[in-house]
Amino acid sequence: MGTLILWDVDHTLIENGGVSKANYALAFEILIGHKPEHPAKTSGRTDVLIVAGILSDNGEDPGPVTDRGQFAALHRAGDENRDLLAERGHALPGAAEALTHFEADPTVINSVLTGNIEPNARTKLSTFGLDRYVDFTVGGFGAESAVRSDLVPVAQANTTERYDFDRDEDVTVLIGDTHRDIDAGPSASDLVHSSRCLSTRETPT
Repeated sequence: MGTLILWDVDHTLIENGGVSKANYALAFEILIGHKPEHPAKTSGRTDVLIVAGILSDNGEDPGPVTDRGQFAALHRAGDENRDLLAERGHALPGAAEALTHFEADPTVINSVLTGNIEPNARTKLSTFGLDRYVDFTVGGFGAESAVRSDLVPVAQANTTERYDFDRDEDVTVLIGDTHRDIDAGPSASDLVHSSRCLSTRETPT
């Protein structure tokens, strides 16, 4: 039996020091041409929902903004704020040790399930040297759905394609810090019927 561990990124593996909200503010500015008056609401939401929210909260219609446009703006913002992330953020205590421990187990696959688009998830983890422990090719990312639980079967399907993994027989574990992470486990299990999917709350210290 194998185990797929899907780690959340922000406040689970790293502390971003407020840079995530800076990314959304900069993405808004790139898309609209001026700074937002109201900050983004995050709390475990996917990038699709966060961008729609910051646009609406600042009086802009999200409708005309294409997925391609918003993801390009987010990617650019993540790149431009990388030095700020390195200055303000840090890997959470025990994150590297936990990832290393599971990476050494041949029955375990470390990946991520995050509301971030993939390039920004890579940037956040690589800034603190955690990307080396994670297989990004089988993860679930915010560009793929607005609904977090939808990302679980995406990650499972990716893992089945790449590895000898059976989502109905093997175990999927979600580790995160918000109620949306907790809710994604049972919701995803309903989506894929007999799949065993567990959620574990990780509160950063």
